[in-house]
Amino acid sequence: MGLLLLMVCLLYGLAVHMQQRRILDRLAAQSEALRALESTFEALRAGALPLVSATLPPPLAEHAKNLVVVIDVAPAGVPYLFDVHAEARYLLAGEPRVRSLDSLIWSPPS
Repeated sequence: MGLLLLMVCLLYGLAVHMQQRRILDRLAAQSEALRALESTFEALRAGALPLVSATLPPPLAEHAKNLVVVIDVAPAGVPYLFDVHAEARYLLAGEPRVRSLDSLIWSPPS
């Protein structure tokens, strides 16, 4: 009876260990996607990227495979104010995932 109980505990422990690896991979991929979105917004605010709708080339990502950032820019109701929606699209364990951020960016003429 004790051996059976020990085997059941070991099987549950293995299942938890396997689940933990997937959780850590998911968190790392989400972190990479959010870093890509944040750096994209900073580049837009600094003027390093043009304020137009575009699909950016994929940054280097270890966990978020095929990571692509898609930007949608639309004028807001105020002059020189733009509504920016950015999506990070990537694959995790063969499943498509999307993280997104929205912001208003003011860009006066130079």
